[in-house]
Amino acid sequence: MPTEQNPPKVFISYSHDTREHRLRVYDLLKKLRADGVLCVTDHTMISPPEGWRAWMQDQIKEAHFTLVVCTETYCRRAERKEKPGVGLGATWEAALITDEIYRNTTRNERFIPVVFDKEDVAHIPSQLGQVSYYRVDLDDGYELLLRHLTNQPLFEETPVAEKMRELPPINRKIEPAKLKYDSNSLPSPTNATRVIRVVNAASQRGHQVNVSIELDAQGTENGFGFSLAFDAAQLGFINAMLGADAINATLNINKVQSSLGRVGLVVAFPTKQCVASGNNKKLVTLIFGVLASSTENKTALEFGDQPINREVVNLSAGDLPVTWTSGSVSIVSQQNVISQPNLQSLY
Repeated sequence: MPTEQNPPKVFISYSHDTREHRLRVYDLLKKLRADGVLCVTDHTMISPPEGWRAWMQDQIKEAHFTLVVCTETYCRRAERKEKPGVGLGATWEAALITDEIYRNTTRNERFIPVVFDKEDVAHIPSQLGQVSYYRVDLDDGYELLLRHLTNQPLFEETPVAEKMRELPPINRKIEPAKLKYDSNSLPSPTNATRVIRVVNAASQRGHQVNVSIELDAQGTENGFGFSLAFDAAQLGFINAMLGADAINATLNINKVQSSLGRVGLVVAFPTKQCVASGNNKKLVTLIFGVLASSTENKTALEFGDQPINREVVNLSAGDLPVTWTSGSVSIVSQQNVISQPNLQSLY
């Protein structure tokens, strides 16, 4: 396991597509080395005395991790679809990687696909398609890669209590004195359906758009967690705020993956307080910027579980059933974009 005294050794496997591509791989090498990772490529190697095939084999064997820079050219060579005699280096490295994955009965703990732009996600070789990839052109994507290489997770594990919490069967009568809260404070349940929805919105390119998250509540909801996925090529996440029906709650925002098109939210009401029953309760408003470079007329906003799992809980932290309804933002063209939000800091 890599440590501060024994930094991770990383080999970068890539294809020599263009001079520009070789330079950006070299920039990645310098960035990783500056962050304490012993990174190796062929940039400074003129001609290894043992020969290129043996040198590449040694690098892959000795590295803790091998980063595979995925492009259309690399994928073509990795899948043996290149013209004979072209791109032998990348073809050989890809064959070595495939062979090791095969020998480990398809387990892959050492080979990590990385891309420099969104389009190259489609060119991740099939043998690497079941593991996480990283967009190293984005600050968030690079940080997640660095955490992977250096074994520094985003969150630390919380301790487990020595004694497991006891939960009574629901058909057993519970004495009020045993409750941790006043049973009279519990709202009466209804037969209504509990729904959390994204309210559809519309805006122009280069402008902000506010997207509301609403709840059809039964009056027993005390806390909420969920993630919202969006197309980062169309929208940029700016901020989020509590809605009119959640002003007494606490809002936590996880935007570590926002540049990848994912943001997580947690809404927690005070102890003994729930959302009032009724429809169209306004929980949260998310603020996005519609990119001036957007190419779509409508873009989806979908509930998900990354970086925060979906859940709704009652006063005793019990899970409540809920229907999650996604929505969209309609993007209206305009003749002249007068002003647009500064979204560069998000990327």
